[in-house]
Amino acid sequence: ATAVQGAGATTLAYEDFAANGNTACRSTEDGIACWNTMTGVGFGISRSGYLIGLTGPVDPREFPWA
Repeated sequence: ATAVQGAGATTLAYEDFAANGNTACRSTEDGIACWNTMTGVGFGISRSGYLIGLTGPVDPREFPWA
């Protein structure tokens, strides 16, 4: 796996949240859920795939393949 690198990059522990501007993300053992706090548009991503949603975070624990 390749680590994400960049100025100020850190590891997001499972069940922790991070926010930057209007974007918020939550990390789980199943993947990561991110969303725009203003519009509600979000996505969830895992090793098996991703889903996009229009009403907030897409929880990777609820993916059909999980």
